[in-house]
Amino acid sequence: METLTMTSPSKKNDPINSPKHYVHGDLECLDVLEQLYGIDAVRQYAEIRAFVYTFRMNKKHVHTNEDKDKAIWMLRYSKGDDPRKTPAPARWRSSLDDVMEMDAKSEMERVFNHSQKG
Repeated sequence: METLTMTSPSKKNDPINSPKHYVHGDLECLDVLEQLYGIDAVRQYAEIRAFVYTFRMNKKHVHTNEDKDKAIWMLRYSKGDDPRKTPAPARWRSSLDDVMEMDAKSEMERVFNHSQKG
């Protein structure tokens, strides 16, 4: 039986693409979740997390870009576009405020209305 040794990663913390608290050695939490629950369930989870990050925007962090970045990351992942493999172009990252100008309430209404259609 192979023993898995988990160590803290030595790379710089990236709170959007690979937060240290979701990495143990070479294992990332999402990869383990995919193995345990399947890719479809994890993509659905990512879509739900995107909503949570949008909902809490302007409430948890002084600078809302982190929640915006996390919501965009999770939405990309939920569509099958794993940001760990294909990072967003710099032009996207530099213009997140333009992309996500709406407040959390209007975003929730948009998501709710869309979910009621189908």
